[in-house]
Amino acid sequence: MYENQQITMGGGGAIESPISQASKPKKRIEYIDIAKGICIILVAMNHYGLTLEGQMGIMLQSFRMPLYFILSGLFFSKYSGFKEFTVKKINKLLIPFLSFLLFSFIIFLAIHIVKHDEIGYVFFDKIYSKDVVMYDGPIWFLICLFFCGILFYVVTIISGKFKKPLLILIILSLLIGCCGYFLGKNNINIPLWVDTAMTALPFYAFGYILRNYTAFLIKQISYRISLPLCVILLGITYFFASPIGMWINFVIKSNIITFYLCGTLGTLAILLLSQCLDKLKKFYTIKLVSYYGRYSICILVTHKLILGTISNITHFEVTGKIFIFIIIMASYLLIIPFMIKFTPHICAQKDVIKYQRR
Repeated sequence: MYENQQITMGGGGAIESPISQASKPKKRIEYIDIAKGICIILVAMNHYGLTLEGQMGIMLQSFRMPLYFILSGLFFSKYSGFKEFTVKKINKLLIPFLSFLLFSFIIFLAIHIVKHDEIGYVFFDKIYSKDVVMYDGPIWFLICLFFCGILFYVVTIISGKFKKPLLILIILSLLIGCCGYFLGKNNINIPLWVDTAMTALPFYAFGYILRNYTAFLIKQISYRISLPLCVILLGITYFFASPIGMWINFVIKSNIITFYLCGTLGTLAILLLSQCLDKLKKFYTIKLVSYYGRYSICILVTHKLILGTISNITHFEVTGKIFIFIIIMASYLLIIPFMIKFTPHICAQKDVIKYQRR
């Protein structure tokens, strides 16, 4: 998701895609940015406590993070080999993760020193667990996505050695996903979010298959079909959705079939909705959502710091929170250009480690 959309589809490797090169998209897919924008707005709202109550909130929860992984899988590419792939992922994912992890530590360490808190309890005790990102929680997704990409790369290599590589790819992705799911079901955590990466792998694989083995991204469906279909998919998702928390691989209350079903159908619904909204992109609001989607990593790595700081200083009722949230999101019209210009290497806009193809 946080790699720039590729000019060509890429990533076929040993698995040949039936979609011909001539039919592959040659420019940025606008409605994917809209989908990413919707996704990051939902995530930011959730982290600021602006969540819907009841089953509607659970429905959004059931596909909010799967949507991220599916969108990431859409743009999977093996590049020239594993070495270049790893370097790309380090530049796009690990460097932003480590940079904002350090930045958040410095900010909150300073705050706790000023407040005369016991630093050993609120700071150093968190380093050896998933609470290490407690000060900028959303960045967990970056390192999790890194390992998810590595796992999927290995899956493509193994599946490419068989006569039916796509079938083997699906089977291996589902097997790894089931292993990750049952780790979460039994409350067994693996450091560095590897367990969540395993659980998310089928979503990542679905995104890859959707782009490379279907014409979904090339041929947009008429809104007369896509809107009713979107409503139907959301209805199914609403009915079967259970609470999940992928950042700690929390799937205890879910059923494995409905877990993957809701994540997939909910994402398809958002993609169909985004296709419809793309036809309205002359409206500023849609352009704004697309802009947020294009630079969603800038919002991902900073919004919790901003909103969390405001929450610690002041407390608002729902109406006040909505107003503050709108102000903060509007401020990204200034924050994003600033980050792109002055910190491009830590927000995935420029590479720190250069790779020279031989």
